[in-house]
Amino acid sequence: YIEESALLAEARRIKPIEDIMQLFEAARAQETWAMEIMHRTSLYIGITINNIVCLYNPDTVIISGDLVENYGEILELIQEQCRTVIWEQFRDSLKVIASELAGQAIVMGAGALALQLDKQP
Repeated sequence: YIEESALLAEARRIKPIEDIMQLFEAARAQETWAMEIMHRTSLYIGITINNIVCLYNPDTVIISGDLVENYGEILELIQEQCRTVIWEQFRDSLKVIASELAGQAIVMGAGALALQLDKQP
């Protein structure tokens, strides 16, 4: 989970910005400070995905949320970081993709979890 307020706090140490969309716009405009924040964010997400892969060995990791929906470029950055940080024996079999459910992902996941818990004795 990447908290937008953490990204904003980091950005505001460098430049006064109003909201997360200004950070995305600055990154798209190739402003170095914003690109560095997005690079570091994608690195931390890549490391987190590596930890998940080492624990559970999934073949696919699906990411979602406002960051992916509003700054789609982050997916490519995350995939690039994963090629570097994912443990080598898992690297070739892992796919990192964006959710097709968009804003519905959390609600759908909660519903699916509730159904699974309801079926347990």
